[in-house]
Amino acid sequence: MEDRVEVFRNDKEIESIGSEIKRLSAELEATKREGKRDGRKIKAVTDDWRRTFHESATLAAQVVAQ
Repeated sequence: MEDRVEVFRNDKEIESIGSEIKRLSAELEATKREGKRDGRKIKAVTDDWRRTFHESATLAAQVVAQ
């Protein structure tokens, strides 16, 4: 009888662990999607910064040349 109770507890623990794995997997996928969106935003801002920096450097060089 005690063996059956122990097996039942183990089955419940396995179910619980399986549910936790599914939950964490879904959370990981959501985090990956958010990271990709954030990565695109960061790249866009970085590209804008580089473009502005180069324009500023070009303008400064033109002012110095005058």
